[in-house]
Amino acid sequence: MILLLPPDQTPATKHRSAKPSARYYFKRIATILAVALISSGTALFLNGRKQSSGHPESEVITVPAGQRVNVLLADGTRVWLNAASTLKYSPAMRGKKREVFLDGQAYFDVAKDEAHPFIVRTFALDIEVHGTQFDVCAYSKRSIFETALMSGSISAYPHARPDNRVTLKPNQRIFLQDGVFRTTRIDDPDIYRWKEGIYCFKDKKLSALFEDLERYYDCIIQYEPDPTLEKEAVTGKLRISDGIDQALSVLQHSLRFSYLKDKDSNNIRITTKP
Repeated sequence: MILLLPPDQTPATKHRSAKPSARYYFKRIATILAVALISSGTALFLNGRKQSSGHPESEVITVPAGQRVNVLLADGTRVWLNAASTLKYSPAMRGKKREVFLDGQAYFDVAKDEAHPFIVRTFALDIEVHGTQFDVCAYSKRSIFETALMSGSISAYPHARPDNRVTLKPNQRIFLQDGVFRTTRIDDPDIYRWKEGIYCFKDKKLSALFEDLERYYDCIIQYEPDPTLEKEAVTGKLRISDGIDQALSVLQHSLRFSYLKDKDSNNIRITTKP
């Protein structure tokens, strides 16, 4: 295991932000408008397209790579959406069930309503809750699925088999590994601090870590997996606002590689040292 802990990178309660760009202010304004329109039942589409898969009145919020969004739903549920994520839901959140459809990663703080269960639909499993806090990571293109429970109670089940469900207790998670769903305890709660702007990783291969950095920094990392480096388990914390160059610099303290960045195309080429 390689421990990567850059100095003064992860304060417990606050973190320094990079100087906001015009694009950042546009995203913030769009998010504020989303909250206002949600409360009035008006549909708003942020960097997404209207989908017609049987849900004509759904609202779709698509978060591009390099961004994060905080959304307040009409029922009082708060959702943090990570980079490269899409959330689809009914603006009014009415009906017997409160349903949302997620492709990506989100942290939910669900408003309690015993009469109307809250259900998160993903490509792998559906998750049913009444009022609780939990994280869902479900990127269909990467076949990644995990849900981790912080408080309350949730159950996960295949969409076609709602009777075949697993109920989680606080500090438990269920994840997909080699085509099999496994349940374990949460051994490192820090990895869910992405909503605070802190990217924490534990025992990750370098190739998987580069995939995450592509999402967080909206860049393309060209890397041919090095058999020697891929044997290493990488653990550490990075403050997202410090930028991709700082992230790569920290990794270089422990791993033998160099990189060349094209500022015009935002492409990064990784080369391993002999």
